[in-house]
Amino acid sequence: MKPHPALYEAIACVVGVLLVLAACADPTQYAAMDSADESAMERSEYGAPPMAALRDGAIAAAETVERKIVYTATVSLRVERFDGVPDSVRELVAEYGGYIADEQLRSRPGRPRSGDWTVRVPVEQYEAFLEAMTKLGELDSLRQQAEEVTEEYYDVQARLENKRREEDRLLELLAHETASLEDVLNVERALSSVREEIERHEGRLRVLRDQITLSTVTITVTEMRGYAPEEQTGFFARLSRAWDESLSGLFAAVQWLIIALAAAVPWLIVFGAPIIVLAALLRRVWRRGARPG
Repeated sequence: MKPHPALYEAIACVVGVLLVLAACADPTQYAAMDSADESAMERSEYGAPPMAALRDGAIAAAETVERKIVYTATVSLRVERFDGVPDSVRELVAEYGGYIADEQLRSRPGRPRSGDWTVRVPVEQYEAFLEAMTKLGELDSLRQQAEEVTEEYYDVQARLENKRREEDRLLELLAHETASLEDVLNVERALSSVREEIERHEGRLRVLRDQITLSTVTITVTEMRGYAPEEQTGFFARLSRAWDESLSGLFAAVQWLIIALAAAVPWLIVFGAPIIVLAALLRRVWRRGARPG
């Protein structure tokens, strides 16, 4: 028996209805998903920043802080002749815009002459000054140090600003006409303490600024050979020099003699005591043998 055509029409209608229902349900799901994606994008763009943005912001903030560094150096040089070295050091310091904070020169006949300088040079000229200074003689040693004081500098600066604001508030309270005498005395004591803190912070800040803007270079220059001054005229001058040299030689000889005796004491204790005992025994035996029978 052949299927009835109406059956095929009914099946087709059912399939069509199912397809229409499925098509109506899917758009709502996709619309919700699209809405969630758009919300997430909006939060990423206008809400909490991503980690990359936070990292870049932290790096940018750190780069805006000016680093505060204290530069110091110690230079030791040797020269063939010390003549003219002090003048050369002074000229170099003046050329690079610095000043000599301390100077000490040593000169004694028969010994190498030498000099020590403590120099303050602007930090912008620090490297150039060191390079020029090392050309004055043969470099014996060079030590450089760079101490970062950024944290301390800004900490002291912040404390100073806070204390100044506190001082302003105390001055306002002190200017209040209706305040009692006890309140005025309390405010004055607090104001005195705050001003002491301000002076201490200002002093430390001045020291840090001085150390940051001016580098410190310590220079030592030593002559390679002993110093032989020109012959002095006059009998008394030569006599005085001979007396000084004789006393120096005598003191040196006495020192060496004392050192030699101190070094010989352990040997005398270890080997001298047995020798003394043996000598005493031999002497006793000899005396017994020498007596008449």
